[in-house]
Amino acid sequence: MKSFSNFILVVSSVVFVVFTFSCKGDEEKTETPTLVFDYFDKNTAVERLFNWNIDAVYVTLPECFEENIYQRFSITSEHDYSCNSKNAFFSIDHFSKEDISYYKKYFQEEKSIDDYSDEEVILDYIKSTRVSNIYGSSSSILSSKETFQQKDIYLIAVTGRANDYENSLYYQFGAIRLKDKIYLLQFIVNENDINFYHQDIMKIFKSIRHA
Repeated sequence: MKSFSNFILVVSSVVFVVFTFSCKGDEEKTETPTLVFDYFDKNTAVERLFNWNIDAVYVTLPECFEENIYQRFSITSEHDYSCNSKNAFFSIDHFSKEDISYYKKYFQEEKSIDDYSDEEVILDYIKSTRVSNIYGSSSSILSSKETFQQKDIYLIAVTGRANDYENSLYYQFGAIRLKDKIYLLQFIVNENDINFYHQDIMKIFKSIRHA
């Protein structure tokens, strides 16, 4: 009887330890790792909260980014930010199922539009919008990466210039579904500088998590 009691005690201890570490692992998945940027100043990462009524997400940005109330470059003109010292711009948009249905109307000529994911619909819309307003445009193929919380974020980029007197710009877009909502991230820099910024842009995009 004593050996059986000891066996139960050992099994209980093992179960407790496994449960504890399992819970700890789940908790760690909800956290964003501390970011160290490659091009932006190191140790300047700040996790920002973005709200839309009952929905909210966190995105980590360099602390130089401040809300831009003079320029509106996002789709919904709600969350537009700029870092003046780096001449860089960031925005984030939020879309419900009803919003997605509205944007699908822009692609009615596409027979296979119902086969598109909601993320692709938004990316196609923003790509078409940007291309129609710039000269000498080009765009990348659709790709994807995992965020720090193992969520797929879909990516596409567009380049072009507003007129013959301005530098060509690089528009990086990322679309992700979090809790049945779609979020569109946008980062804009001079095309000539993208080699410096690219790794930091990916870190920023991968930092998004639901609040």
